[in-house]
Amino acid sequence: MGSHVTTSNGVMVKVGKGKWKRKAVILWEASGRTIPTGHILVHIDRVRTNCDLSNLMVITRGQNVLRNQENIDKAKRYAKSSATRIRRERYRRATAVYVEPFIKSIDRAA
Repeated sequence: MGSHVTTSNGVMVKVGKGKWKRKAVILWEASGRTIPTGHILVHIDRVRTNCDLSNLMVITRGQNVLRNQENIDKAKRYAKSSATRIRRERYRRATAVYVEPFIKSIDRAA
C-alpha cells in the first residue's frame, strides 16, 4: 500500500496521483468481497482506525440512518439524565445550606 494518513474518515491510503481511498475499503475488496450499490462499509465498533475484517460490515444507507439515529437517541438520553443529576445535586446543596442551620437551632432549643 502507498502512503497513508489518519483523518476524521479513518485511515486513508494513497492509491494514485492525488487519489486516496479508505484503508477499510481496500482491505474489504482485497479479501474478495464487494460493496454493492446503495450500501456502505461501516466499522462495527465505530472506531474508524480499527480496520480488522471482523470489525467491518456492509449495510444499506437506510440501515446506517437508523444506526446513527439510535446512537443519537442514546446520547440525548445520557445528556438528559446527566442534566437531571446535576440539577438534583445543585438543589440538594442549596437546600442543605439553609436547612441544616435551621435543624441545628431546633436541636439546641430542645
